[in-house]
Amino acid sequence: METKEMIHTINDCMEKLDYITVRKYIIDNIHHLNLYKHLLDDATLNVLQYLNTTIDSEPQPVSRQEVAIIYSINMYSKMFDVRSLRMKIKENPSLLMRQDIRHYFNEESKTLLEGMRVISNHANKV
Repeated sequence: METKEMIHTINDCMEKLDYITVRKYIIDNIHHLNLYKHLLDDATLNVLQYLNTTIDSEPQPVSRQEVAIIYSINMYSKMFDVRSLRMKIKENPSLLMRQDIRHYFNEESKTLLEGMRVISNHANKV
């Protein structure tokens, strides 16, 4: 895939909140994307920077602010408030890229987030 096409695909997936695909593309092409990061959207650039810093490091403990975000995602999912849920997801992409937060979500959140392709079905998937 050409660089411009790949960057367009990543930016498009980010806009659609397809974080599974975004994470996969960024991890597979992280060195190449670091060279062309000026072509990425702001949200995608933030995710790239987050993955650059965390890809080889130990997972950090969940902060109080992140717990509040997860709580609100769980509440929006429980009330099936998809509009507010999408807004909260769009505001916090780097939190939802973390592999270690899946167990903090309730069953409603897991179902909705998996259906929206924000989190993967299995914890060991990329």
